[in-house]
Amino acid sequence: MVHSHLRPFYNPRFNTYGSLSLSLNRYATYEGVQFMHEDNVAHRDCTSENIMLDPSRMYPQSFHPVKIFRAKNYHTHAKKHTRTRHPPRYFLIDLGLSQYYDPADGPPLDIVLRGGDKSAPEHRDRTRLYNPFQTDVYYLGNLVREDYIQKYAGLDFFKPLVDDMVQEDPTKRPTMDEVVSRFAEIKGKLSTWKLRSRMSCKYEIWPVTAWRLVGHWYRTVGYVLARKEAALPVQQ
Repeated sequence: MVHSHLRPFYNPRFNTYGSLSLSLNRYATYEGVQFMHEDNVAHRDCTSENIMLDPSRMYPQSFHPVKIFRAKNYHTHAKKHTRTRHPPRYFLIDLGLSQYYDPADGPPLDIVLRGGDKSAPEHRDRTRLYNPFQTDVYYLGNLVREDYIQKYAGLDFFKPLVDDMVQEDPTKRPTMDEVVSRFAEIKGKLSTWKLRSRMSCKYEIWPVTAWRLVGHWYRTVGYVLARKEAALPVQQ
C-alpha cells in the first residue's frame, strides 16, 4: 500500500482550540475508535504516536524525510499552511495489537498487553484479565490530559469528560459512543471566538504570548473575511 508521507498528528502544534477539537473528534481519533468498537474490535494502542496527519494540504511542497521541520532540500524551514486554512486528514495507524472479540463469547476480556501508554490502572496487576475496550477509552482520555490539559491554558471545558475517561475503575468509564456524544455537546457549546482563539502554553512568558497573538489575529481576520470556518471538517 502506498500513502502520503505522514507526520505525527501533533506536529505542527495546534494553533487554535477549534483545530484541536476537530482533530480529536475526526475519524482517526474518537470517531475512529468508536467505529472499531462498533465492529467489536479494540485498538489496544490508540496513543499519540499512532495518530498521524496527512500533510499534503498543509505542506504542499512537502518536507525533509528525517528533519521534518526543514524543507526537502534541508536548507530552509518547511513552508506550511495552518490547520484552519487547509484542514488536514488524520489517520489511526498500527493495528498490530488490535483484536476482534466475538460478542457470542461473552464480555470481552483479555490478558494485559501494554502499548505506548503503560499507565492504565488496570494494567498494574498483570495476572488479571481486563476489558480492552475500556482501556482504549483510557488511552484517548489520558492523551488529552497529559499532552494538552496539563500543558495548555483554556482547556477546562474538556476536563469533566477526560476525568471520566481516565477513572481508576474501568467499569465507570464512558463507552466510546458516550464519549463521541458528550464531545459533540461540548464542542457545540463553544463560541466561534473560542474556537478561533490561540492555544497558548500555561508557562509561556508574556512577551512571547504578545508577539504570537499579533500574528495569530492577523491571520484570523483574514480567515474571517475569507469565510474560513473555525473548525471545518475535511472529507476523510
